[in-house]
Amino acid sequence: MLNNVSGLGKLVYFDYSALIVLSVILISTVMRKMTKGRLNTIFILIVVTAFASTLCDCLAVRHDNNLYSNTTVRMAEHMAYLFFHVLTTPLFCLYVTELTDTRHLVRRRRLLVYLLAVPFFAATSAIFLTPVNHKMFYFDSSLQYVRGEWFWLLYFSAVFYVAYLIFFLVRFRHNVTAGRWVSLVILLVCMLAAIVLQYFFPEFLVEMFATAVGLLFISVMVQRPEEIIDVESGAKSRAAFAEDMHRSFGNKKVFDIIILKVSNLQSFREFLSYDESTGLLKETRERADRLRQQLGIFAEVYYLRNGVYALTVDGGGDSSQTLAKALYEESGKPIRISNMNINLITYCCIIRCPEDISDARALSEFINKAIPNEEGVTFAADVLKSGRYDMIIDMDSIISRALSEERLEVYYQPIYSISDKKFHSAEALIRLKDEKYGFVPPDLFIPEAERNGAIHKIGRFVFESVCRFLASEEFKKLGIDYIEINLSVVECMRETLADEIIDLLHKYGIAHGMINLEITETFAAHTQSVMIENIRKLTEAGIAFSLDDFGTGYSNMQSIALLPLAITKLDKTFASLEDNDKMTLVVEHSIDLIKALQMKIVVEGVETKEMLERFSRLGCEYIQGYYFSKPLPRDEFVKFIMSYKEKQGQ
Repeated sequence: MLNNVSGLGKLVYFDYSALIVLSVILISTVMRKMTKGRLNTIFILIVVTAFASTLCDCLAVRHDNNLYSNTTVRMAEHMAYLFFHVLTTPLFCLYVTELTDTRHLVRRRRLLVYLLAVPFFAATSAIFLTPVNHKMFYFDSSLQYVRGEWFWLLYFSAVFYVAYLIFFLVRFRHNVTAGRWVSLVILLVCMLAAIVLQYFFPEFLVEMFATAVGLLFISVMVQRPEEIIDVESGAKSRAAFAEDMHRSFGNKKVFDIIILKVSNLQSFREFLSYDESTGLLKETRERADRLRQQLGIFAEVYYLRNGVYALTVDGGGDSSQTLAKALYEESGKPIRISNMNINLITYCCIIRCPEDISDARALSEFINKAIPNEEGVTFAADVLKSGRYDMIIDMDSIISRALSEERLEVYYQPIYSISDKKFHSAEALIRLKDEKYGFVPPDLFIPEAERNGAIHKIGRFVFESVCRFLASEEFKKLGIDYIEINLSVVECMRETLADEIIDLLHKYGIAHGMINLEITETFAAHTQSVMIENIRKLTEAGIAFSLDDFGTGYSNMQSIALLPLAITKLDKTFASLEDNDKMTLVVEHSIDLIKALQMKIVVEGVETKEMLERFSRLGCEYIQGYYFSKPLPRDEFVKFIMSYKEKQGQ
């Protein structure tokens, strides 16, 4: 083995090439915005360290080749090169630990941490003692660079860390995708080969070039923003969240997830441009980034789509609550987009893992179905303890049982005509009573039925039940003009819907004017051709439409004006805002607008005589609410109407 290493024989071109490659990696990393997050930070630190090591090596070799007489400068250059070079491999260890999400596992093994630190500190100590004992390297009388008797420590350190990384990747091979795993193993094998080559043939400066090529390979194959970054928000993507959660649960990691749900985001996206929408998403993410930085809490930020953000906090605890509270308070402040102040409606929930939820599938179900729409910061533990969560998770089975065991029932809520002073119509409402859970709220099973397609069977059940009621002799005695039936967007996407409804009416011999179909503002905002064709067919057949829950969303007035609507139903929130002067103006002008469109008005949620009198003065035609009656099963509804008629002498 050669100890006398003359700089005259060294080939510095490998180092020059390495500098170019490392510069390209740094520039591309910044341009691709791969600068946030612990993993990206470590990667950038590795690249910078490798660049510094290569640059120092270039300077040192240049002076070695020229036999520069200032040995102090040359020693400083070599020491800097060796230090940065030794630092590179431990940083790789940190990178792979972060990539496999096993940092918490390594921390638990204190002895392992100390053992991993020994080679680095031994090598760096030897480097910094060189000016004193010349054990690492020295310059002979002819100014030639000579390896010292401790020089082997550098290679031992490098081989130790590379071997450890190979073992680590084999041990946790399931924590990364196959492509990433192969890329990292190839890199480490190349680095190991380069270390061995340069040790025995020191004139070939291939170590840093091999490192640079390996980092380029990682940059291309592992650090891929298109796979882990959501383009619109700039946060980590839903796919990255799913992969990270699967890995974290597999590693038995303790962490908290803060879910930030923006409930009205989709409403804003209806009228914002694409650039404005993405600006809104990015500003929400940047707020989260700023808050965690101000609080000194490290958290990865993900965007899961549909207005749902997730922040993961390692270890959790009080820091999660602090960050969640700050997020909720900050989200109440308006966001300035294109000269508009946009106020977001947000909900915040803390999930403690694995204490609350212990696997990725259950986590996905909880986020998709069970985040409570409550003010302030809520906790998953509270939701999980409630029977509501059990119903949510078991909803597919509940709906399936309801359809197969006939556990669905149609209730009717009467609608009062102010001018006629009688109940002239009613709204049909579906109810589900499960043997295990009892009554299941419609706001739980209807959305799930729309997702899994069961809404079509439920809708058919409601129509058939209403038609049987309309065709019965007891209905004819009630003096009710028609029944309102809710129609979901999903149902109206079925091409055969209009024909099925018309066929049912013919089957039971019911006049088409005896039913009224209710659609929501969300429905009105859609312009699918199938929906338009269904509405056209039903309207031409003499079936009227009503707009339900007016005022709960961001109405597309153009779509509403173009639809063949006979009635608009004011949401119950309007009825409960009588003490708010500004809202009174909103209600009054909304009523004027609806009347200008030649539609009649049903006020929902009326609970007191004062509410009834108020909306009577405002010229509303119909009243629906608990002031008269809650929704009733068919038999009780018939008794209620007949009893009322007897009292009124009708």
